[in-house]
Amino acid sequence: MTIDRANPDSADEVFQSLIPSKSDKKVILEFLANSIEVAHSISSNCWGITLKDNLVRLNVGKIEVISLLDVFHCILDLETIPSNLWDDEIVALSKNEHDPEAGLYKSVPNSVSCNMFIEDAKVVLPQISESHRILVENAAQTGRHSMTKKAHSPAVIDYLASFLGKRIPKPEY
Repeated sequence: MTIDRANPDSADEVFQSLIPSKSDKKVILEFLANSIEVAHSISSNCWGITLKDNLVRLNVGKIEVISLLDVFHCILDLETIPSNLWDDEIVALSKNEHDPEAGLYKSVPNSVSCNMFIEDAKVVLPQISESHRILVENAAQTGRHSMTKKAHSPAVIDYLASFLGKRIPKPEY
């Protein structure tokens, strides 16, 4: 598959392959759009979204905060993860074992990786939305990674706006 990062049809193809279920897609894309809105509200130029043939990734500040691959991967704030999720088998949480408060990313203390299967997102995303929002706010304050602007794929923003039927902000580089 050849990806045109400026064409919403390319974004549609990638999302279709990553999230075949329409109900799963709606929940995941709303979560993604909310993360974009949070980042944009902190700094309109601190974020970007990358589209590849098997990946959609939202970068905020110096880190990735969401990646859609064969799993849904997002970053959470250690201090606000619901305690029941640490023992829940439908999510895999990973923190810095040597210093959990340092986080997986040095630029964002308390950052924790959370992975789940796409089909479990409808159950998990409502539980982690607050923790993820806090993480995105913290990441947005770290400045933009040097590759974010170059890797940004406007097709994803256009696709999200069309699919969700609402305005999605665009980064202001």
